[in-house]
Amino acid sequence: MVRRLLIRLLCAVFAVIAAGWSIAAELGGDPLRAPGIADDTVVAAVGDEEITVGQFRREMAVRGGGLPAQFATAEQRRALLDEMIRYRATVARARAEGYDTDPEVIAIFERAMVGKFQNDHLVAPRESLDVTDEEVAAYYAEHRAAYDRPERSRAAIVFFKSNALATEEIQQKLEERVQQALEETEALDPSIMHFGPVARKYSDDRASRYVGGVIGWLIKFPNRQYKWEAPVVNAVFSLSEPGQMAPPIRTEKGIYLVRLVDRETASPRPFEQVKNGIFHQLMRSKGEQLDQALRADVLAGIDVDVNQEIFSGIEAPASAAETVEEQRPPQLPAG
Repeated sequence: MVRRLLIRLLCAVFAVIAAGWSIAAELGGDPLRAPGIADDTVVAAVGDEEITVGQFRREMAVRGGGLPAQFATAEQRRALLDEMIRYRATVARARAEGYDTDPEVIAIFERAMVGKFQNDHLVAPRESLDVTDEEVAAYYAEHRAAYDRPERSRAAIVFFKSNALATEEIQQKLEERVQQALEETEALDPSIMHFGPVARKYSDDRASRYVGGVIGWLIKFPNRQYKWEAPVVNAVFSLSEPGQMAPPIRTEKGIYLVRLVDRETASPRPFEQVKNGIFHQLMRSKGEQLDQALRADVLAGIDVDVNQEIFSGIEAPASAAETVEEQRPPQLPAG
């Protein structure tokens, strides 16, 4: 029980240290340093260890968050010194009992160390990254086509569902319904570009039958996927004038009537509309390059040899969630 409490305490200590790294980096220098007492002067001895004036000043800076008058009274400063003494005494006691070689403690230390390493080599450099207006403009000029609005067509359909096992008589009746729908479409008011009441009367596509058969905009873009069968999509893009119809399309699912409702040709997007997106895209790209460079640098001077045969024989745990929970570091004590 005592061992577990000490490990929890160490978790809290490492969390405070990690937070201190960040705060100290933001403060920079020694804002609470006063003339007269050198930083290397010993203010307290705890066993074989010493607490120097510089360490104490740094702790005040970290704890105070850079705000003035956080340790203005002697009582506040002494309370902090007593806390630092208790901390050093706890470290000495834990080390004496072998906690510095405990695998769990070592793992906590390594995570804190890696966190500091990544902060110094990734977080800080990321803050200095920038993308100039010239870079954004150059990227837009080089990739101009990628920022064009693609051609798109707004279509309407009437769908007649069929069955491959349908008898010849049923299929004949279906063809007659298709012909009737075509005739009624031709009789629609010329201002109606979709199928209007024809879709409501004949279509088996419930999503579009009550809106004139309109299925929305289809974008002419490579490898774009739609729920509609390829012959239907191809027919939509083969039409050029609103109101124009394609010949009936027969597939394994049924028969389609396709009509073009509206069409927009490809058009360039102005630089002002896309420059912010390009800026953030280039910033992400530079950040990823920084990450990749660090990964490569970390592995560059280290020999790595994976025993593939052993690795292939490792089985996943019965419950990955339970294993992750067991390996998760203990929560920090409530403070």
